[in-house]
Amino acid sequence: MSRNFLDKKILVIGSINHPLADKCVGWYSCDSVYLGDYHLIIINLQSLYESYLEDQEFHKKLGKMRAQINNIIFANTEVICITAPTINKGPYSKDKNGSYYPLTSNYHWCPIYLNFVREFGESFEEEPRKGYFRFITKWTHYLDSWSLGLYEFQQKGRVDIDFSFLLKNLAKKPIAFKITFVEYDSLYAPGRPKDPIYSHQILFLPPPTEITVQKAIDFLLQIQKGIKESPLPEWANNISISGEDKLKKKISKVETLLKKCEAKLNEYKEKLEDLTKFKRLLTTDGKELENIVEESLKFLGIEVRPGPEGKEDKIIIDPDTNSEIPVEVTGKEKSIPENKLNQLIGRLADEERIQKIKCKCQGVLIGNHYKDEPLDSNLQGRKKPFEPNVVEKAKISKICLLSTLELFKAVNAKLAGEDVTDFIKSIFNQPGEGAFSKR
Repeated sequence: MSRNFLDKKILVIGSINHPLADKCVGWYSCDSVYLGDYHLIIINLQSLYESYLEDQEFHKKLGKMRAQINNIIFANTEVICITAPTINKGPYSKDKNGSYYPLTSNYHWCPIYLNFVREFGESFEEEPRKGYFRFITKWTHYLDSWSLGLYEFQQKGRVDIDFSFLLKNLAKKPIAFKITFVEYDSLYAPGRPKDPIYSHQILFLPPPTEITVQKAIDFLLQIQKGIKESPLPEWANNISISGEDKLKKKISKVETLLKKCEAKLNEYKEKLEDLTKFKRLLTTDGKELENIVEESLKFLGIEVRPGPEGKEDKIIIDPDTNSEIPVEVTGKEKSIPENKLNQLIGRLADEERIQKIKCKCQGVLIGNHYKDEPLDSNLQGRKKPFEPNVVEKAKISKICLLSTLELFKAVNAKLAGEDVTDFIKSIFNQPGEGAFSKR
């Protein structure tokens, strides 16, 4: 950077009361300053709570941040982020590389979407020792995947992302890293990129475990401002200063209370994740949809087995007749097409297999229709899942057509303590389009 090291202008977002920063703003004020006016931006994601993401206006604030950061990192601005597990909201989209990203998340301020998975551990590939990393003895999340879907090209050409990993857990999952973007002009010969432009780095650091996030930010500010604070030597612990013991006892009590609160908070968060996973019935496709459909059917009390290799996705067992019913699962951007029904009908060409089926339905086609279309709180907003000709053919072929929307309603009803027996029976005995209805 062109300015003197000590003259670096610094903005802190998501944390306040840092005397060494030139400006500090909370998350609701993140769009009140022009980010390009600063040489360094420190972002505290630990204070970006899920409730913020439920506000549509706040989603716009993150979009404004992203647009500015995407531009200024190619000029004179660097970014440091203290990370948190990714909080995802809304339906998912697919980028050109086949990776998924949600409508919004706590990482939508970043030029790319990052998916940090919540897990807990205390082992590292190499033990962190120096600088900021001496405050890290445990980890609470790691980078699992990322997507270019949010990226806005500067030169409308090709972009490469350089990941430099600084800290990994024992399973070699990234805990701390920095990324740099390299863009190439759209006019380049294969193997000979032309006119590349390089961004400044965005540094991602895990939250500290030995000091507070507030102090960690102060530590980063001291480094950036060239201020060094020498640690007290060991023998200084033998010297007592008035009020020290009382404060240590208070700190110990608060730390004990904090650990209990953190344990309870993590318990509630895990329970919440275990509930909200069923929303994936309405958002996903592919293997992820197959998995959540299987989990949902099992939750309703239906036995599910893997389908034969290279054939149907799953097999479900009718609890009344013990019949084995083939299941196809699919997610589509429009209604569920007839060829998916034909695929399932083709699985039933074996007469011996059909004779073993004693219930009225010989197969089940489960589809997440118009998967990218948002739903409102009443689950309205999508067109019909199956066209009339598909429904009629399913009736003739003794196939149950089931949208994941109806499956979601049934799961939601059972979670509320309602009886879903009739719905389960309809899956095995009602050819044509199935629907969940309360008793």
